[in-house]
Amino acid sequence: MVPVYDLRALLGHGRTEAPRWLVVAAGAIVALAFDGFDGYLKLPPERIAPSAAGDACFHVHELARPADGALRPLVNLGSVLMAIRQRVHQDPSPASTGVTP
Repeated sequence: MVPVYDLRALLGHGRTEAPRWLVVAAGAIVALAFDGFDGYLKLPPERIAPSAAGDACFHVHELARPADGALRPLVNLGSVLMAIRQRVHQDPSPASTGVTP
């Protein structure tokens, strides 16, 4: 068993309904729940660029540009896991950590 955290809540977005997807983070003893999964991309390094300093989401450090040219944010898993650790050490209640009931 591992604790499950609502990725939407960790990214600072309001919760809507129960997330449909769940992924266990490799090398970490947590899982992340999220609303939707659009697909999987395998991109060469030249298709990944740093995000602008003014981006609204703290956990997005890079942007992907697939063949269709649309920019897609890449959520930095290390940053998300650090935020979980910090929240758990500050206030271990489920409401403060984004734990999905």
